[in-house]
Amino acid sequence: MIDERNWRSRLESNSAPVVATKMEKENFSAGRVLEEEPEPTKALYYDLEKKIASLGHDVRVEPRKWFVYLAAKKNFGVIKIQKSKLVVYLMLYGASLDDHEKRARPYHWNNSDYQVNVRPGDDLDYIAKLANQGYTNSSRTPGKLWS
Repeated sequence: MIDERNWRSRLESNSAPVVATKMEKENFSAGRVLEEEPEPTKALYYDLEKKIASLGHDVRVEPRKWFVYLAAKKNFGVIKIQKSKLVVYLMLYGASLDDHEKRARPYHWNNSDYQVNVRPGDDLDYIAKLANQGYTNSSRTPGKLWS
């Protein structure tokens, strides 16, 4: 469980990623996942992470060895970090995605429903809007976190 005061202070200070305490104990962090990546990709990741963390008070960003899970009541997305881009997989739990810019494509991997490629210079507010649909649907869907 995340220490709410620590989480809020880290989010507001913009100095460190918002990371679940459990992952820190296991020595996984966004910094460790990103250590080999070029600076533009790191900056893109941290900017996107901040936008997604601001979707709700219960949003958790949980780094794993190869991916970063996005969770609230249940997982609603996965970020896969690549050299020149981020790949965001969204889980909508049976709902359809409202994507008027046609940025996402149907893709079924790791229980996800859609894939969105994010490159430096892309509109992160729009990507966060897409992620918000997964966040909203994960909060409405009964069940427990399965990460």
